[in-house]
Amino acid sequence: MAITEILILSADADALAAALRGDLPADTRIHPCTDAAQLPGVAESASVVLAAPDRLLKALPRLPALQWAQSTWAGVTPLISASRQNYRLTGVKNLFDAAISEYVMAWMLALQRNVLQRASARQWDGTPDGNLAGKRVGILGTGALGMAVARRAEAFGVRLSGLNTRGQAEAPFSRCYRTEDRLVFARDLDFVVSLMPDTPATRGLIDSDFLQALPVGAVLINAGRANAIDHVALRQSVEDGHLRAAVLDVLPVEPLPEDDPLWRTDGIYITSHTAAPTEVTAIAPLFLDNLKRFLAGEALRYEIDFTRGY
Repeated sequence: MAITEILILSADADALAAALRGDLPADTRIHPCTDAAQLPGVAESASVVLAAPDRLLKALPRLPALQWAQSTWAGVTPLISASRQNYRLTGVKNLFDAAISEYVMAWMLALQRNVLQRASARQWDGTPDGNLAGKRVGILGTGALGMAVARRAEAFGVRLSGLNTRGQAEAPFSRCYRTEDRLVFARDLDFVVSLMPDTPATRGLIDSDFLQALPVGAVLINAGRANAIDHVALRQSVEDGHLRAAVLDVLPVEPLPEDDPLWRTDGIYITSHTAAPTEVTAIAPLFLDNLKRFLAGEALRYEIDFTRGY
């Protein structure tokens, strides 16, 4: 019986290996590794890899037998632009839906109900805070994650619109706009939530034109990839008072340098890529399911199209 060699390449490789060992098929062997520069000798025969994309990118030249790689991240940008693409790559969906939804709703409520100001108040202020109900919320990206966020937002009585490639609406969105109609989409929003993946098609969608199209006092929350935003234009919009606030979880450079002006801009809140706290071993069921499919020659869940980037 042929043995399938599985390489785990992650900072949490040992924890992942421990979570998988009891459920692996008998004809598989697993090899945890934390450093792409120090691959075990068996890596040359590994046909399956469970890996963080940044580590896998460094290891690709030394994985000649690779047939399928399961990413441990939602984003696979480092691998999309790599020259080698002669293997199957699967991503992660649904794993972060609850956490991202909590993050988005927490910040919408905090900003709409003035939670941050109330928390630091030192004198009585009985001015009523605004309600979230009835506010217009636009979500860029209406895939599985966008739908999950929209369903939770719907419970607060907001009005939902979406932006996607086809402009096709599905409940709970009352309307969806095509990407080329993004300025029309933007023009009546109180909150705009970006959940876009990092692809060439999403680069710079939230530029100065988009920001200017938003109503004065709108709020931007980005829990998607950073490439969708022109951060210079965003900072200018907040400084000018056009945007009331911007919440940024993912930045173009991470960690964001301490001298970056975004840190010093009142109204910009940076959350240091913490929007989706998830147990590192939570990916184990998806990997095991896809491994079963791979060994049986069946279609894999969440397979990435290298040409589209997702």
